[in-house]
Amino acid sequence: MGGYGAIGRDASASVVFAIAGATMDKNVLSMELMAIRQGLRTAKAMNWWPLVQVRSDSMIATQVLTGRFAAPWNVLSLVGDILDLTDWFRGCSFQHYVRETNFCADFLAGLLTSCGEVHYCNDTLPTALSTLIRDDAKGKKYYRL
Repeated sequence: MGGYGAIGRDASASVVFAIAGATMDKNVLSMELMAIRQGLRTAKAMNWWPLVQVRSDSMIATQVLTGRFAAPWNVLSLVGDILDLTDWFRGCSFQHYVRETNFCADFLAGLLTSCGEVHYCNDTLPTALSTLIRDDAKGKKYYRL
């Protein structure tokens, strides 16, 4: 089973939504693209942002979505869904961020123990995630081992 996580923040970096998902697909690129698609779907459904910045710790995912790397056949449908969603926003950019800055999404990716998807709003976040978000806001540094 593979997991994915997405966290939506507003311009002041406050959490607006979080998504934890799990599926039988174990492909890492698929999981990253599912997180991006679900995050964009949620942002669209909330009619929240005209401008969206997607930050991913997967360099391959960002390169596929920006056209710098050809998408493998098994993720073409996900890539198509994501690119269709970007048309809804006035602007949508994809940027690669190092894994250490992605602790909140990584936490969400490992949260579920069975297939499904759970959506959280700011006041229903798991306590451990709230702690990670608070540490992130305080500028806590994470180091690679």
